[in-house]
Amino acid sequence: MIELNSNILLEDGQRIIKLTEELETNIDYFYSRIEGMDSITGEWQGAGASTFIKNIKMDKKQTKSFLKALKSYGTSLVNQAEKIERCCTKVEL
Repeated sequence: MIELNSNILLEDGQRIIKLTEELETNIDYFYSRIEGMDSITGEWQGAGASTFIKNIKMDKKQTKSFLKALKSYGTSLVNQAEKIERCCTKVEL
């Protein structure tokens, strides 16, 4: 007999989604804070700040892409767990 337990897939997928969303909130705050250093808070101004912020905006796009892929992976785990539950509730060989 083969026993399938999709609970681990489901729980891990849900955890990945939740943690990714929390990380995204923190990352958004972090990037908005840095992006406002020259114009909003005045903490750092000048050419150096402008160049740094320009680079940060490129990093932000890459980070957002990574988070999107990570969340998609979590969603995929959840979907696979649900498929397993639907089609293989109890299978005996």
